Amino acid sequence: MAVDASGSAYVTGLTQSFNFPTTPGAFRTTSGGGGGDAFVTKLNADGSALVYSTYLGGNSIDFGNGIAVDTAGNAYVTGDTLSRNFPTTPDATQPDFGGDRDAFVTKFDPSGSALVYSTYLGGSGSDEGFGIAVDTAGSAYVTGRTFSTNFPTTPGAFQTIFGGATGDAFVAKLSSATTNTPVGSNVVVQPVDATSGATPVTVTFGEVTGAGNTTLTTSNAGPPPPAGFRPGSPPTYFDITTTAAFSPSVSLCINYTGITFSAFSSTAGLMRLMHFVGTDFVDVTTALDITAAVICGLVNSFSPFAIFEPAILQFAAFQAKVEIEDERHKREFKVKGTFRLGAGSDGIHPLTEDVILQVGTFAATIPKGSFRRHGHGPFKFGGVAGGARLEVKIQARGGKRFEFKAEGKGAQVGTAKPVTVRLAIGDDAGSTLAKVNADDDDD
Repeated sequence: MAVDASGSAYVTGLTQSFNFPTTPGAFRTTSGGGGGDAFVTKLNADGSALVYSTYLGGNSIDFGNGIAVDTAGNAYVTGDTLSRNFPTTPDATQPDFGGDRDAFVTKFDPSGSALVYSTYLGGSGSDEGFGIAVDTAGSAYVTGRTFSTNFPTTPGAFQTIFGGATGDAFVAKLSSATTNTPVGSNVVVQPVDATSGATPVTVTFGEVTGAGNTTLTTSNAGPPPPAGFRPGSPPTYFDITTTAAFSPSVSLCINYTGITFSAFSSTAGLMRLMHFVGTDFVDVTTALDITAAVICGLVNSFSPFAIFEPAILQFAAFQAKVEIEDERHKREFKVKGTFRLGAGSDGIHPLTEDVILQVGTFAATIPKGSFRRHGHGPFKFGGVAGGARLEVKIQARGGKRFEFKAEGKGAQVGTAKPVTVRLAIGDDAGSTLAKVNADDDDD
């Protein structure tokens, strides 16, 4: 028996009665037959009335042995069944009868009219669930006894091998949210976050060879980011697991709405999707849509994932002026400015670092190795970047001071004034609002 905060009692057990008291609208109001059914009954706080009462079972004998209730009023039941048609749900962890006798775990909604989930839990031998508890996240903890040498265990669990012929105890944790992952090609699933109930992750399996369940849990704690990177706010880690058997590779897309990154990273698209492999994070990014706030990657295995941005060192000073010309609707801009590196900077290295320039709505990444320099002269780039023809020059002026000039042809910078100008060279960056001198000629 279990009792909720309002004093209502939840009871489970075995009935062999065909007229066991049930309530209208309950999950099942008639017996499944076969020698006995489990039952689940909720009584009001003073025991004067049934809130709901239902049978639970198939066409053989079914025992209700343990019950728990969460703060939302969902009831969790465990027991054992000999029924091969015990009611399970499509996303069940184990939808099929294992053999002989199986434990079961069933979650009822607060009305007692529907199953949130229901699953067998067992191998080819005899398995019984005796006790159940639930945590604040809605995960169920089940204990019982098994005589199965192939009772389902998980990699890394305390004991994954059957101990002996006289039976073993078992302890199992079922996530509050599991997503069925069927056999097939290009299988797309959106696991429900056990923490928030949201579905921020889309997983596309190239090939699923063995059906299973995929789960997602987010948290604000995880392994530290690699050198030169930092998490967004709040730090968010995505722990994805699956019991499905699959062939590499797997596409993973995460909607990061609700995670804040610096304005520079968000506008220039500097975020990276990282996968924790072994002892380090590995960049697995394949695509980033800053408008939809979605980042994607390609992986061959699952473990914690996180989205990081470069740990930017802000310029100590940054000034810029902008000229914009609109000649026959072909947008062109010229930028002139100065900047001074901040404390802790080890200098800029345009020859070996990416350079990112943003002017209004236009942004371009100039890959490392694209700049040229002769002797101690300025760093120069000329070519196409961000869909525009660019010429950029960066000149050292001493004392961590630099001057830069940039011209862009065929670049759409938008109509907002003043214009946002951002410049990043490796992990050194700055941002400023610049006044605009515009020359409009519609001839």
